[in-house]
Amino acid sequence: PYGHRLRDLLAEQGLLEGARAALVGGYSGALLTADRFDVELTPSALGALKASLGTKSIQVIGADQCPVAVTAEIVGYFAAETAEQCPPCHRGLPDMARLLRDLDSGTGGPDAVRELDTFMSTLFGRGVCRLPDGAARVALSLLSNFPDEVEQHTLSGCPLKS
Repeated sequence: PYGHRLRDLLAEQGLLEGARAALVGGYSGALLTADRFDVELTPSALGALKASLGTKSIQVIGADQCPVAVTAEIVGYFAAETAEQCPPCHRGLPDMARLLRDLDSGTGGPDAVRELDTFMSTLFGRGVCRLPDGAARVALSLLSNFPDEVEQHTLSGCPLKS
């Protein structure tokens, strides 16, 4: 119910221990780090963290999962499912997916992060549908909530894969 804390929900379901982050609101939602799990599940509280309930689904990201890889998979899914009716979907989503795959593999470098930032600032509200908005939202949450992990990927790839 509205007002329930994310931390309490995860604990009740046996998902709190080992949780590194949570994807709140489904694929079009946002990644929240464990230090933000005390947030109440309300539109205003989540909105303050640039997240939303979206589809009302929550996916836990465990300590053994890489947030960069999770985001690359999500944006890759969006890029594969686009109807290609407008430039943000036809061009933007595949390019974002490529940049995130490059970051995940360690071949992206700092330029990939700068280019991702440019995409996110230009995609919101420009598509025929809201698919580009969702992709930009989850990628933005990665860059803003996991800056150290993203930087590690630009230097030497995913530490979980080495």
